[in-house]
Amino acid sequence: MFFQNRDVKSVAKYIGYSDASLAKVIDMTEGNNTEEVDFGGRLGKHPVDRDWANADFRISFAKNKTHSYAFYTLTMKNIYGALSKKYKYKVYHHEFDDIYGTTIDFIKKYKVHFGFIDAIISADGPFGIFADPCPQLTGTIIGGEDIVAVDWVGAGKMSLDPMISRYMQEAVEAFGKPAIKIVGDGRPYKYWANVPRISSIFSHGMLDRHYLFGFIIYYTMSEMDPDVFPSQPSQSDFINALRDLSAPLRELVFKEPGQQPSELHKFVNEIVIRMMQ
Repeated sequence: MFFQNRDVKSVAKYIGYSDASLAKVIDMTEGNNTEEVDFGGRLGKHPVDRDWANADFRISFAKNKTHSYAFYTLTMKNIYGALSKKYKYKVYHHEFDDIYGTTIDFIKKYKVHFGFIDAIISADGPFGIFADPCPQLTGTIIGGEDIVAVDWVGAGKMSLDPMISRYMQEAVEAFGKPAIKIVGDGRPYKYWANVPRISSIFSHGMLDRHYLFGFIIYYTMSEMDPDVFPSQPSQSDFINALRDLSAPLRELVFKEPGQQPSELHKFVNEIVIRMMQ
């Protein structure tokens, strides 16, 4: 939406996966392998990729991180990415006005049989969904057959009430509160920084409510390898000028491999954010 070469296959190739690797890479937003299905609920009649619909065993493999909207983004939020429309911010945030119920409707129709959370190294703080220049070494892998239970445990490890997320609220309403038996260390992570509540209020109340405003903020605050993912040529000179002006603020979130976090990031992340927890 903001940058070129951000389709699934190009990104997969960038990180080392291709059709020649062990797993076949499929872009479920291409639209050439879909069928319309009546999901009911908020999603209604909606296309689904046939490979996803016909899969014998579906796995959600999530990276452990915080989320500015939903407080945490784990195996259920991961399935939001399996929804078939390409421009998800425009379609599900605005046209449907519901990123939560549509995802749960999708899971109800097509069961996810296993969930993993890779929490060996984790992204915490208010920008975890984007990046984390100071990631936490959390040394954990969480897995289970019930992705609601997996996320419940994952949220608990972040010292969060799992029900703080609307994903979990919708899931418990749809599937019931999960029965959980933990095998392993269920204690919360040390020194973990969660998302301030004001961040979620701002995201929903301003970024989601006003599409153009949200589009500008997300584009100007996003960072990509410019040699591989250049900006879309359709972006206006005005928005690109705002992006140039916002470069110092992006240092709060992003850094190049091997680069030390900026002093500005250290101040915000280690002093301000952690005092708010």
